[in-house]
Amino acid sequence: MNKPFEIKILKQYWLGPPEEDLCSHGEIFLRIGNTILSNEEDDGWNISESAFSLLRSVKKDLPCSESPRYYPEEIKEENYLIFHCGCFMLFCPSNIGWNVKHKEGTVELSNFNKNDGEIDYPHLKVKISLSEYAKEIYNFASLSKEFFLEYDKRTENDELFEGQYEQFWKEYDELLDYVRDIK
Repeated sequence: MNKPFEIKILKQYWLGPPEEDLCSHGEIFLRIGNTILSNEEDDGWNISESAFSLLRSVKKDLPCSESPRYYPEEIKEENYLIFHCGCFMLFCPSNIGWNVKHKEGTVELSNFNKNDGEIDYPHLKVKISLSEYAKEIYNFASLSKEFFLEYDKRTENDELFEGQYEQFWKEYDELLDYVRDIK
């Protein structure tokens, strides 16, 4: 029997020289019940920024009017969880999103959509324990972070504001610790 919510990294890679690429990319497997929303046939996703947003979804409802600290000021709302480009390429229409509602130790996932709503899953809904959701997200995000550990990154001319990359990883680590303690 399938898990009600399953997400994993199938493949993770850099688009350019590892020391210059600030985001990891790759293939994501995402299944809700018996419905597969992403697999190896999808175009590459931004793994690291997706992992960040997924970590936030363990702590906060989504959509969320409080944007991450590493986002540029002009982004006022967080609506998606899986990104093709992330905040470094604003307004990319390739994404996967769903609503997350926390209720008494559970999360309700609903309103799944892909590519800015081009593909909609109106009847897809799942309610699972927060600890089960947190475990899936933690495993995904840990693998994403592990991929970065052996590289020193050069951020000059690649950040939208000074310190953005450092802020990303500071908040990522805070969220990873928070989610680890739930699972």
